[in-house]
Amino acid sequence: MNNLDWNHFRHFLAVARNGSTIAASKALKVSQSTVHRHLTEFEKSVGRHVVIRQATGYRLTEFG
Repeated sequence: MNNLDWNHFRHFLAVARNGSTIAASKALKVSQSTVHRHLTEFEKSVGRHVVIRQATGYRLTEFG
């Protein structure tokens, strides 16, 4: 893991807890695009996918 930004981790945790970027954005009081951007950057920083994107929401990978 290189350059782990704890703000990215906070957004990932919100998605993990809430099951979608929409619900996470409401919980964090930020835009959905902000959550999505942080989630993408978090995955880049850890070098692996942490969620599986589905039509009904997000599901954690085994790594996530």
